[in-house]
Amino acid sequence: MSDLTQIYFNSITLAAAGGTTFGSSGICVIGNLNYTVELLNNIIINNSVPGSVSGLTVALRNIESYINTFSENSNYNNFFAGTPSSNRLIFYDGTNSDQTLNDFQTRVFPREQNSKTFQVNFQHLPTGNLHLAGASIGDTRLIGIPVEGITTDYDNDIRHASSPHIGADDPDTSACNVDAGLDTTIYLGYGSQSVTLTAQPSGGYNPTYLWSPGGATTQSVTVSPTTTTTYTVQVTNSIGCIVSDEVLVNVYDTRCGNNGTKVLICHNGHTICVAPDAVAAHMDHGDYLDSCGVGPDNIMSGEIISEIPVDYMLHVNYPNPFNPVTTMKYDLPHDSKVTLKVYDMRGIE
Repeated sequence: MSDLTQIYFNSITLAAAGGTTFGSSGICVIGNLNYTVELLNNIIINNSVPGSVSGLTVALRNIESYINTFSENSNYNNFFAGTPSSNRLIFYDGTNSDQTLNDFQTRVFPREQNSKTFQVNFQHLPTGNLHLAGASIGDTRLIGIPVEGITTDYDNDIRHASSPHIGADDPDTSACNVDAGLDTTIYLGYGSQSVTLTAQPSGGYNPTYLWSPGGATTQSVTVSPTTTTTYTVQVTNSIGCIVSDEVLVNVYDTRCGNNGTKVLICHNGHTICVAPDAVAAHMDHGDYLDSCGVGPDNIMSGEIISEIPVDYMLHVNYPNPFNPVTTMKYDLPHDSKVTLKVYDMRGIE
């Protein structure tokens, strides 16, 4: 019994050139009755330039004319060597040559009866990126058969259980999706005035992005809207799948004061206007940014909003000296209990 060499799910592509006798082969098998080669689910593309005198560009070359070198299970391969001609061959064994797939299938019958011959699109040949690209993704001519024990491709992605792509890459042709992220909020006049939105795609390879409004084509985009805006990202990937998602950026104008340099706070059910550095303390006590209830946010008139002081302060009383009544004014940055003590000139309370 001969040894069996199994060659499954490979992507091979050549594009070389040389002298006048230059020849090349996608796969070259040294025929021998002592072993058998089984080719299954391979992509073998040879776009090399044959030598002008005697060179041959061959997809599958067998050094000896032993057809039985190839297992009868060899099938579902794609052999391509360019436009068929006397020096561009699907098969060559040193004596016999087949320019066309039909001639090759006749010669090796019952082998290769579901094999094909056509050009395949890869992502980027110069860098050896042999992921399928463009129309080759989902091309039914590239569908092979499952092989027991081979469940992933060379990216370790799961191969289709019943209709895997031939070659090393089995692209994910399942429904793709994109997530534009959670809705978010900008408060004009306080905190960051911009937000970064990031699209998270799934399914396929090499996604491209288009955001609107704005027309950005990057995965992430930083926006600074001045009114509440819905942003949409459209993603197109190598599968040919086009999907979109939306994210809402709420904008609240919390500016107040005569010059719009202070911040609106809802404090105990009342809208107040405070300095920016007092906001954090209010937030710690359960207050929240923006005016209370509904209505316009951008209240700029200092006369219609009470203002919360930034620091503790005791103002000079009036009248002073007094007998027996005076008015004393003090500032508190937040609600608290106050004890006020009055002393006479002798220090008596």
